[in-house]
Amino acid sequence: MHQHEAWLLSLVVELPLLVVMLYPYGVKRVVLAGMVATSLTHPVAWWAAGLLAAAEYLQGILIIELVVWAAESILLRFMLPAPWIVAVACARLANMASMPVGRLI
Repeated sequence: MHQHEAWLLSLVVELPLLVVMLYPYGVKRVVLAGMVATSLTHPVAWWAAGLLAAAEYLQGILIIELVVWAAESILLRFMLPAPWIVAVACARLANMASMPVGRLI
């Protein structure tokens, strides 16, 4: 899978989940926040994953996912009037959904 396809897949999986979870903050606002968060973190995560050797892949992916989770939580928190716990939980759930889908394809 190419990077742009993976990015699009992430958006397709994550945006509907974010809209459902963050609906009270406005659909357009949630979609914008989700697109910004994914579009900023995905290229960096893709690049970092490409640097991993086979022996360090699992640990590396876990660290990358933690960094993406933190970055997207911060972005969601400041782009939406959502409490920290909500931003953190929604960023985690969205990423937990998109990563396995990407691995299956």
